[in-house]
Formats: sequence, C-alpha cells, structure tokens
Amino acid sequence: MQDVIRKKELWQEWMAKNNSSSKVIRFSTNQGVFYRIEGSIAYRGYTAKYIESDTRHFMAECVLNQRTPFSLIIWREDYFDKIMKVFGQQDIVIGDDRFDEHYNIQSNSRSMACDFFLSQQIKDLILNLDLAGMWIMDEDDGFSISYRVGSDMVDMDSYDKAHDLFCAIIDRLIEISAIENLE
Repeated sequence: MQDVIRKKELWQEWMAKNNSSSKVIRFSTNQGVFYRIEGSIAYRGYTAKYIESDTRHFMAECVLNQRTPFSLIIWREDYFDKIMKVFGQQDIVIGDDRFDEHYNIQSNSRSMACDFFLSQQIKDLILNLDLAGMWIMDEDDGFSISYRVGSDMVDMDSYDKAHDLFCAIIDRLIEISAIENLE
C-alpha cells in the first residue's frame, strides 16, 4: 500500500509546522514488519490524532469529553449502494450534485446534517481528499469524530488539507451547536 518510513520526514515537517511531533511505531505480524506514524495537533481546545501506516490510509480521530445527540456518517457511494437505492435504501441528499453523486449521508438529524453541509469548505475538502468515510457520533467513551482518506497522501498540501478538514469540522459543529466552544 504505502511505505510510511519514506514519509517520516514529511510527517516531522508537518508536525513541526503545527507545533507538535510525531512518532514511528514498528509492529510485527505473521505477514511481516510494518510501520505506523502517529501525531496529534490541537485546535480550539480539541486534539486530532492522525495515523498513517503501511497497511492503512491516513486517518484522523478525536474523542471529545462531552455528549451530543447528533450523529453523522458519510461514505463513498459504490455500485452496491446504487443497487440498494433501487430497492429503497435512503440517504440524505444535500442538494449539491457534485457531492451527492459521490457520497451517501446518514444522520439521526436530517436538518442538522443539512446545516453541517452548508459549509462549502467541508464539502470541497472531503471531495479533494477523496475521503473514504467520515463518522461523527456519540459512543460509549464520548462524542467522536473520525475520517479516513481514500488514497495515498503524497505531499505537504495533502496533510495540510487533512488538518484543515478537522478544523472546519470543529468550527461547523460549534456553529450548529452540536459541540461546546472550549475557547
């Protein structure tokens, strides 16, 4: 899939630019030795943990120490999803054909999901990063935000956009009163 060790310097530069640091973790399986890079960047009192490994694409995750009734899941639409829609599967349509054609959206609040996607910046970043999926949900250990990029991260601009997406998600969730403003 990807060689994380070659990305070590890029990660170090990206983390330093954001006043943070990264670490490389070596792990062994019966299929061989693999590496994972992890780093965290804070924004508005929330901290995103970023992870990339030899076996998995880049992902971001953040667990918030608060509760919210809002949940949102998006994923890239595939052939199977198109067939399921013929048989009645419903997803939320936000009225942006460029986005609606590529992603399925499910939420426990249609109106909050539509409000969330009023942010053109979020839609543009999701499309630009080729997000495989995004999960915003209340779980046992707290409200969490996570997303996985669907392709290899190749340059500093890609990493910057991945963090820009986290910042835009936090900003928008505060704007629609789904989470607290910690500042």
